[in-house]
Amino acid sequence: KVLMHAAADAGGARNVPKIPARPPNDRHMLDRIRPKMPRKDANSVVLPHVDVGADIDGINAGQAIRKGNDYEINGRTYRVEGGHAYPISGAGVVEMDRGSYRALQLMIQGGGKTPEVVLQLEREKINPHQVDLADQVFSVHKSQR
Repeated sequence: KVLMHAAADAGGARNVPKIPARPPNDRHMLDRIRPKMPRKDANSVVLPHVDVGADIDGINAGQAIRKGNDYEINGRTYRVEGGHAYPISGAGVVEMDRGSYRALQLMIQGGGKTPEVVLQLEREKINPHQVDLADQVFSVHKSQR
């Protein structure tokens, strides 16, 4: 309530979600992705340098630009549905399809593009473009820092 009143005082009440936004599920956070997490046709992954907490706080304070269920803040767009926020696009957000997300999961599990991971990628018929995207994203994973 405090955030909503502060936003209303600043003229941003219509930009505040009806249900306060919660941070994205771990499957959207690169350093928290696990091999068994669900993958969808479209997946968005937030790179480690992004301060998602500050973005969510800004959304809840009415500081974002709202377009329907989408909130633009700090160069990124989040969608909020039923209090669940998830990244859509923008600076530090990588959009991945099902195959590239699966390749990323395998790389996280196997520690990179090891011979075993490459063999599994081939078995699962993940195409080279998907593997390249996953490899680029994996390069900033916590295991590589």
